Amino acid sequence: MPRTASTSMDDAFLQAILADPDSDVPRLVYADWLEEQGNPRGAFIRLQCARAKLTRHDPGWKELLAQEAPLFKRFEEEWSKPISRLVDTVEYRRGFIERVSVSAAKFLKAAHRLPQLAPLRGMQITRLENLLPQVARASCLARLHELDLSGNSLGAGILENLAHSEQCRSLCTLRLRRCGLSPAGAKVLSKAASLANLQVLDLAHNVLSVTGAEAIATSCCLTQLREFNINDNGIFDGGAIVLAQSQAFRLSKVFIGENQIGNDGAIAIFQAPNFAPLRFLDLPNNAITSLGVDALVRSPFLSQLEHLNLEHNRIGDQGAQMLAASKNLIGLTHLNLRHNEFGPAAVRSFEASQNFPNLREIILGSHGR
Repeated sequence: MPRTASTSMDDAFLQAILADPDSDVPRLVYADWLEEQGNPRGAFIRLQCARAKLTRHDPGWKELLAQEAPLFKRFEEEWSKPISRLVDTVEYRRGFIERVSVSAAKFLKAAHRLPQLAPLRGMQITRLENLLPQVARASCLARLHELDLSGNSLGAGILENLAHSEQCRSLCTLRLRRCGLSPAGAKVLSKAASLANLQVLDLAHNVLSVTGAEAIATSCCLTQLREFNINDNGIFDGGAIVLAQSQAFRLSKVFIGENQIGNDGAIAIFQAPNFAPLRFLDLPNNAITSLGVDALVRSPFLSQLEHLNLEHNRIGDQGAQMLAASKNLIGLTHLNLRHNEFGPAAVRSFEASQNFPNLREIILGSHGR
């Protein structure tokens, strides 16, 4: 086929993919055509689409990754050429660049072109400085599902630009890690009607404190949240309690580590009816003892829990043995108890336990196994 005709076909397929970026169908149709032309990118698209349907724990995930890796290593520079000079880094998903990292200055120069070159669904914007007002107005943000502004300094005043941006209404994921967010910033987010479709909110490593946690927990706008990361925000027991009592959302995935949460906060979480949908609970680097574990194993609300991380707490031998004997956590597939001050007897209690039929990974670590 002449190069001009081939290029025209490529453009037609790309337009179909851009028009329906969430569907695999136009991608796989393009993959069929590429394979007919002897183009290895067809196989790459097909492999990545197949892997996207699996989790990292599925047996076929690594096998598919091993097949696509040599293709990516050989052709990535060629495939990325139309967009790579406009951004800093690219990430492929389902055969195409779906996520990029770009400085704010570069983004503003290329914002009108990026949506024409790839089915972008996620973007990390770095070095914002004072450019957030212009960035928040860029129409290409409306195509995104994920926006990551981590590492930028975002005071409450500047954050208002994002909170009121009409271009952010399609966002499902917002990451604001290490942005120096204060309780005032949390209040801005809690009142942001433009973020009403958020399902994932990552506010790790900020300074929200109890007041900021309460603002999020009582938000009338963030009612669709299913995953919340508030790691390392100094919320203590009080913040854990207000999250546990929240009527604003029903979370399935919670990261609440490094917050100096003790037994009062842990008990509130473990006994919270609103946390019944939880499948993933991450509570490392806190101060939970066997008293908190007692509330955990007695909880009638955590039967769906699959992933539990209590690394670097203080549960001791008694707490570990209570966990091993629990019959209320039969859904667990992953359990991390590393660095919890228990000894060989507690390890043996897990080895002998028949209470975790679905467990695929258990980490006992230091002072254990």
